[in-house]
Amino acid sequence: MKRFEIGQRIDKGGVVFEITGRTKKTVKFVEIQHAGRFNERRSEEKKKKIFEWPEREIFFVSPYEVEA
Repeated sequence: MKRFEIGQRIDKGGVVFEITGRTKKTVKFVEIQHAGRFNERRSEEKKKKIFEWPEREIFFVSPYEVEA
């Protein structure tokens, strides 16, 4: 099963999610807009519940579903 790891970056449609922490049931992350560019913006750290699908972990952030 694919799992979220601390430091992992996931690219979803122009927004990059960086995993900053996790427990068994939750994940902490920051949203990064314009990753790697001079005008990069990082959101405050957020916390969401992890859902376990048969082959991977996933969490939902409106309007994105972020998969490990």
